[in-house]
Amino acid sequence: MDALHAELVRRRDRAAGELRYEFAAKVQGEIEALDWIVAEQKVAWLDPRDADVYGWADGVLVRFELRGGRMCTWTVRSCGAAAARERVAGTPELWRTFAQRNAELAARLR
Repeated sequence: MDALHAELVRRRDRAAGELRYEFAAKVQGEIEALDWIVAEQKVAWLDPRDADVYGWADGVLVRFELRGGRMCTWTVRSCGAAAARERVAGTPELWRTFAQRNAELAARLR
């Protein structure tokens, strides 16, 4: 995996050095696709557990519903800090960063 990534970077840099910018951009897209494919899984557990995952930022509460170990729904709604605190506290540690990042994004988009 690391060798493939390094080779793609080498090809991109060589293409850019040869002023072949369109090809370099194509290779950059391949690098980004590879990184996405091998990224840490964020929406599933190996074991079939159920959980509700919450994140909160700037008055926005996001909720991800996991059933059987898989994310099946998500919602976004306005919510005060006090009301969100207990829900966020109950979020499994593994999911807290994911939920927080998504809450921050949702708050920026509102």
